Amino acid sequence: MHKNRVRGYNKRFYPGVALIVAAMLCLVFALTRLNVPLLQLQNKYFNLKDITKNEDSILKVTGIDKHSVQNSDFGKWSLYIVSYLEKDSHGNETTQYIGLELDEETAKQLIDKKNTLRDHPEKVAGTFVEPEFHDKKVMDYSYRTQDAMEKYIKAPLSRRYQNYLSIKPGKETQKLFLIISLVLLVPGLALVYLAEKHHQFATYYNSLFAGYKNTEALVESHPELKGKRLSTLLNKSDYIDDTLGVYIYKNFFCSTVKGLEIYDLNKTKCLHHFEKTFYPEEGGSFMKSYLVFATSDPDAVVRSTKVQIKNIGEETDSHLQPFFDKLRQDFPTIEIEAKKESKR
Repeated sequence: MHKNRVRGYNKRFYPGVALIVAAMLCLVFALTRLNVPLLQLQNKYFNLKDITKNEDSILKVTGIDKHSVQNSDFGKWSLYIVSYLEKDSHGNETTQYIGLELDEETAKQLIDKKNTLRDHPEKVAGTFVEPEFHDKKVMDYSYRTQDAMEKYIKAPLSRRYQNYLSIKPGKETQKLFLIISLVLLVPGLALVYLAEKHHQFATYYNSLFAGYKNTEALVESHPELKGKRLSTLLNKSDYIDDTLGVYIYKNFFCSTVKGLEIYDLNKTKCLHHFEKTFYPEEGGSFMKSYLVFATSDPDAVVRSTKVQIKNIGEETDSHLQPFFDKLRQDFPTIEIEAKKESKR
């Protein structure tokens, strides 16, 4: 009953918090991946002359072909030729063209806005992709892009039709980190919940009410014991007899033979040692010892209370004498009666 259970709480709580923090970081990363407002704060607008491989930027789309030039993943992702605004060396915005890889939903949204994009460009955050040239998909894309762009520009720059922007890396990263966030969050919340339940149990377990009846009066009379462990009560008792499990804490008698049993000595008229011998059908006889308290409270319904103590044989009564002497000294109104026995 004296075990400190704070360690068990810590083993659950802190790993749980760590998992939740990690989950939140993954969630933040997922939500900020290809985030237009954040890229705007960094002034990350797409410019083909300055862009590097796998760099994120904002494309100010002013037009889109409604037919894609390349599809992948069974049509889930498609490449479209889009027009966009790009600043030249003088800081003036000019219309340029590039391939943009979109999912079906985003492509539909842009195509639906096609007639208004010139006056109200759509800002799309994407990642600049420079694929390997031996990739057949990219080779096909470059050929198709050249043909598609010929109606827009006479001599397309190789970098413009061989490479493209894509929202796919950002979307896939978002999806991955959202999954990781969920995977971390669920056990993290579970551990914190278990830690809290463990804490509640430990508080209950370590308190004087842990499975013990009628201890409210003890804690109410002595608030310093509130929430303390049983060891606090026993170690700070005015009288300690670990052999018989008999203790006096201020005005309360305490016995630990059956968990914790108490009796208010201020309400005690008299008491005596009662020893009972048992003769089971199998095996030898054995004895149990009790202290029987008679109440001095005239309104009490129960006039006497029997509290078990340890029995150490014939020496039990003589071993109790120092306890009786302590009672005579501190509680002179209590009458100590002679030992009584019962055999059956």
